[in-house]
Amino acid sequence: MREVVKEKLLQEYIALKYKSQSTCLKYYYQYNGVNVNLFFDAYEEEALTFNMILIYEKNYYFTPLNIKNSKIRKEYLTQIPLQICHQILVDNQLDDFFHGIEEYILSNSPFPIYYSGDKIFVNTLKYSKQNVDLPFWHFLRHTRMKDKTLEELSERADISRKALKKIQAANMTLVRTSDPLKRKKLTIILGDEGIELD
Repeated sequence: MREVVKEKLLQEYIALKYKSQSTCLKYYYQYNGVNVNLFFDAYEEEALTFNMILIYEKNYYFTPLNIKNSKIRKEYLTQIPLQICHQILVDNQLDDFFHGIEEYILSNSPFPIYYSGDKIFVNTLKYSKQNVDLPFWHFLRHTRMKDKTLEELSERADISRKALKKIQAANMTLVRTSDPLKRKKLTIILGDEGIELD
């Protein structure tokens, strides 16, 4: 994501008068018939949270996204329904889709909401099965992180590959949660184990 877009998101969030673990900014629009729901928060400025829910007909898809990435590869949109994938791909690429996200954010104002009060967010997460796809940092488990999990988190979460390698080298893995009230700051989770966030 371009720096100007990240800066706008951050400034909009900082400007909110009241913020809690569950406060976020929401953007909503349509892209080629797909309902695009974007959720952003800076509960922890060192590890921003950016989530996307796509809805097309009866198909729903949730994924966290790494706001530092300038290009998302389609192979990291795991388990995306083919019906949605066909609607957002142009020449087998996601460039147009993600350019549209940036342009929409730059030219529109978000709605300040609470994650727990957004039915689309709550209901979609209720059926999310994979831990790596959950939006919020929860704790470190004393199990070596799989290489596949490291790659997925690097693509889809606001954490550097270097920090992920440190976690893996310490024979631990990050656990995520769908409950914003159970979330913990990544710097605190890692700091408790003596790992610094780069």
